[in-house]
Amino acid sequence: DLLAASQGPAVSLLGPAFLPADTVETVGANQIRFLRDAPLTTWRSDSGSGKVSFGLRAGTTTQPLLSNAAGGSAGSINPTSALDNNPTTGWLASEGRAVGTSSITNIPNVTSQTWTPTATRDGNDLPLIDLAINGNQITARFTGGITAELWQASGSEPAQLPVAPSVEVQRLAGFNNHIGFYSVDDITGMVDGRKPGDAGYLLAALARSEAEDLLLTAAELPAFGATATYNALPINSQKRYGVLLVQNGNTNTIFSSFSDANPGAETQMVRLGSDPKRFVLGIEDIAVTSVLSDRDFNDNIVILSGVSLGLF
Repeated sequence: DLLAASQGPAVSLLGPAFLPADTVETVGANQIRFLRDAPLTTWRSDSGSGKVSFGLRAGTTTQPLLSNAAGGSAGSINPTSALDNNPTTGWLASEGRAVGTSSITNIPNVTSQTWTPTATRDGNDLPLIDLAINGNQITARFTGGITAELWQASGSEPAQLPVAPSVEVQRLAGFNNHIGFYSVDDITGMVDGRKPGDAGYLLAALARSEAEDLLLTAAELPAFGATATYNALPINSQKRYGVLLVQNGNTNTIFSSFSDANPGAETQMVRLGSDPKRFVLGIEDIAVTSVLSDRDFNDNIVILSGVSLGLF
């Protein structure tokens, strides 16, 4: 509100809020119910030692999600540090520190059951301390400081009314990358009849990004250690988008937020969700299948407000 002094006239600027539709809900204190059948990503987001396996339990049946997962390096990027600009505690201090193990699981009819997240170490169950849901991201905390983040393929449903989006990009990349957004035809990330992993998919996604004027070149992105905000990108909040990164501007090396499009179908972009109205994405700009990758997922950090992303 722009309020005049005393009893003078006042002007209020009003617009629709971005209200993403949740796709998961809690049931009681320690159970969850999914409202949509879609792939589920699991990421061990703590920096503890030892290997831990995660799953979902319904009755006496446990669905494995992530086996023998390693924790991240101390100080690796996480949902809190991604939004922290302090040079000693935030994203700037996470360079070269690998994040924990992640995986993608497609559970048939996941909506048909009520589930309890589980964690086991050396064959022993770790008690579940609590669950938290932000948008459609689930944070499960277990005893011993073990934490898992779980989310489904889409960050949220598109807005019902147009909303002005905002995009912020942070950079710790040595490469001069391009970053683009591209509208997708459905939740699977299809572009012009091509699914992630199909021949020509990444080039089709890049062409669409350029056609929609949503490709930010290296010259437009911030310098190393800096941040830039973009409030005038022609993003339609009533659509769903994917994200791509063109390594050092070389169109022979493109990564997508849809893992199936990447080498080895590996995750190159980790969701660092912070709250239901923002979507935070950490990007690794070297193929994680390569020994050259440090797996710190902070080469570029993208923070989006008012935008629905596809990601799995």
